[in-house]
Amino acid sequence: LLLDLGIRHVRDDYSWNTAAWVLLHQAGIGLNIIVGYPKDNVTSSRITELGILQHNNPGLLEGLEGPNEYDLFCTYAPSGCTTWKSDDITYQQQLYSLVKANPYLSQVPVVEPSVADHVVNQFNPVTMANITNLGNLHYYPMNDPPESLMSNWVSNLAWQNPPPHPIVITETGYNTKFHLTSGNCDTTVDPSILIPYPVDESSQATYLIRALAEGFRNNNHRTFIYELFDNIPRNQATGQPDPGQDGSNNYFGIVYDNYSPGIGYNGPLSTKPAYKAIKRLIGLLKEPNAGNSTGGTLWYGITAPPTVSVRSVLLARSDGTFQLLVW
Repeated sequence: LLLDLGIRHVRDDYSWNTAAWVLLHQAGIGLNIIVGYPKDNVTSSRITELGILQHNNPGLLEGLEGPNEYDLFCTYAPSGCTTWKSDDITYQQQLYSLVKANPYLSQVPVVEPSVADHVVNQFNPVTMANITNLGNLHYYPMNDPPESLMSNWVSNLAWQNPPPHPIVITETGYNTKFHLTSGNCDTTVDPSILIPYPVDESSQATYLIRALAEGFRNNNHRTFIYELFDNIPRNQATGQPDPGQDGSNNYFGIVYDNYSPGIGYNGPLSTKPAYKAIKRLIGLLKEPNAGNSTGGTLWYGITAPPTVSVRSVLLARSDGTFQLLVW
């Protein structure tokens, strides 16, 4: 699926099978890895293992990321939720020091820990400036267009202050679950797994490709889509969806959950319209084995009624030509 889509960058958790990472790398796909959480501590053995992996597979690791949304999942924190931020910072200090001291990892960017609520829980830029290379944003505009808040959220990140740190959006997406029981929220499940305000599948497709373009327009280092598959919790005994855990958060995928009784996840795959839209966008823009762009300037104008908001991104190709995205 990743090769069919034309995907070249994947974000994953450390706990996954490293043999699969090597297969992805051999297919031309690099990885941004969430190294761990404060409850794990950063061990030198883990960094050593990642260093050996990078040494044996140069370029496999493109980013080493701090804890993922620990403000949301801080019930696992050794000191409880009240100290999640200091726990995150301590972890990040250890991670940065060990990575930069490793001869095989020292050039790999260290990514800031992500937070679920960056407006309330944003890190102090002075604290993070010397223990990270890339700022980190989780951008979920709910059912609003992707352009509605991205510029504000990116500019609000303190990484825009000197010294500048590029931003990577490590998660953005739209959930497509509409069978909710009360308004925009499903009140039958644990509120912690809810993402309100779904969109229909056609809107998910339109919004996701616009989110990628908007990431370019905001000069983000990279934008990761959450996520590839719908992730539906199932009863281990019956294989049926678990109604007590099946919330909106499980329907961000661009590929349907393909579980079938008797064959598990080995059946045929079915994709949402967003899959086809992303594949088409990548197919139009990709330039395999191309060198760096020679730059240049292209003057162009766009005419639209005053009431219509139009955005554009000009992309330069290695052969001196340009591609213009307008939406």
